[in-house]
Amino acid sequence: MNRYEEDQSEDKFSYLRGFYLFRYPFTLTAMKWGGALGGFFALHTFFKKKDISNSIFWFFAGSVMTGMPLWGFFMLKYTFYSVGLRKFEEE
Repeated sequence: MNRYEEDQSEDKFSYLRGFYLFRYPFTLTAMKWGGALGGFFALHTFFKKKDISNSIFWFFAGSVMTGMPLWGFFMLKYTFYSVGLRKFEEE
């Protein structure tokens, strides 16, 4: 493998660095809301079934199931306003 192929393979997953994942200000907000709602799912499951392993599962599952749609909503809103402002500035 030559040097160019090594550089290309290193840059292949560069978009997964923290700089790119957390460049939007709403990423942490979505993670906090996802964690809070996942915590509510976990507490509800623990009080209902008294099973810690099931409540841990629902914490992570609830965090992902609520955090990702929230991030998607914030991203949609961010994209809508940024495109609208860009078009307004062009006119």
